[in-house]
Amino acid sequence: MRVFIFLLFSISLGVCKGLELNPTSAKIATATSDSTKTNVAKQSDVFFQSNDEGKTWQDISTTLPENANLQHIYNFGDDYYMVTRKGDLYQSKDLTKGDWQKDVVLSVFDNLENRKGEGIWRIFSLNTGIYATIYEKGFYKKINQNLWIPMHEGLKEKVINSIVETADGGIAVSTPSGIYKSKDAGKTWQQVLKQEWVSSLCENNGILIACSPDGLVRSTDNGEHWDLVLADKGVSYNTGVLEGRFTAIRGFDPNAKKSLVKCSYTSPDAGKNWQCIDGLFSPIEGFYDIQKIGTDLYCGHKNGIYRSNDHGTTWQLILPMKKSEDYDRLEVIPSAKGIFVARVFAGC
Repeated sequence: MRVFIFLLFSISLGVCKGLELNPTSAKIATATSDSTKTNVAKQSDVFFQSNDEGKTWQDISTTLPENANLQHIYNFGDDYYMVTRKGDLYQSKDLTKGDWQKDVVLSVFDNLENRKGEGIWRIFSLNTGIYATIYEKGFYKKINQNLWIPMHEGLKEKVINSIVETADGGIAVSTPSGIYKSKDAGKTWQQVLKQEWVSSLCENNGILIACSPDGLVRSTDNGEHWDLVLADKGVSYNTGVLEGRFTAIRGFDPNAKKSLVKCSYTSPDAGKNWQCIDGLFSPIEGFYDIQKIGTDLYCGHKNGIYRSNDHGTTWQLILPMKKSEDYDRLEVIPSAKGIFVARVFAGC
């Protein structure tokens, strides 16, 4: 169960992004220019920047803390957070300068060398603040650089996959045993959906969408009641929002059987009905996220970073990934100062 949960969590989007996607058949156009051919991420290269829409890339790995082994890099406005595989958390205001400040989340981060990477899992930016999930130890809210307060003390489940705020002022979390909700800022919790697991959870305009063992479930009353809206047993989807539309991106599973693979989806009507995003990528290959930077879309994929300038109809490979890096992936970090790409751990 622990390995299964980790795989589900490692592929989740984490935070809902506002993007635009054309749910029509898409084609992949792989770049073949000499400059692109040389832009293959080397084993020692972990952090890149492009100022020309991905035509050329600069390795800025030296701006990271020494020996950083990345799990994720997030951006929330002008703030950037980096989580390492050891569970360390760093914050920066400028990705290019290397000014990373380490955050400390209570005593959970003592003696990280012996924790086997089971520190911070994810960072969430909500209206009420920044939250961090800790493997098997709940989640915390950031008060300042050196103070995080626990939000899970009344919650029996301590593995937290996703966190969202509900329109009625509550907090809902997805866990390996279902969905729980608090109406008093984490003091008390009520289980509002009982399932064997719930991975990704997303909110948009008062509607909640989550991925369960039966498929996608939906709530229109702030998480109090749930209905199955897309039956697809056993599949892990990353739920998100693209330009006001809910999306359900099939998470990468290296053990997926071809006969079980269907597609990723988008919903035109707030999650009631779902349309297949035909041909964007073969789901067996797996793509992880889509970011909108300027007028273009950028996709983190098993094979590298792709760009689309026609709303997802065609895609160009602009930064290939080495085939030997089976347990890594490239992740796009939006920024007003260019396009940043980090090589992060994809799960095992």
